[in-house]
Amino acid sequence: MKIKLGLFSNVSPCSKGVLLQIFFNALLLISPFIVTQVTAPLRDTPGVTFCVYCQKNVLTRTSFEIGAMAWVFCGGITLLGCWLCMCIPFCLDSCKDVKHYCPSCNNLLYFYRRM
Repeated sequence: MKIKLGLFSNVSPCSKGVLLQIFFNALLLISPFIVTQVTAPLRDTPGVTFCVYCQKNVLTRTSFEIGAMAWVFCGGITLLGCWLCMCIPFCLDSCKDVKHYCPSCNNLLYFYRRM
């Protein structure tokens, strides 16, 4: 006894996959869609991103710059009375802001501020 389960009940499993692939390809041709590239956010390490200046996918070159977080930590350490340690935040990369540059065209791509 054979039970009909739907439109593709008499088709072999291999043919079902082919028919579904044809259906989804036709659906993609009919419906417009936008392709976007999702990348990880750029933080304090070099990251892969798209350079809008030279139109390439690049691994960014980073440089560190003293920012607001280093000054806040310096002020906090000073207020706590550790006069000798107040320059430490200016020596740590983890307290500095990060600039991401394209290695091909050397344009600034992103500026990561810690505060």
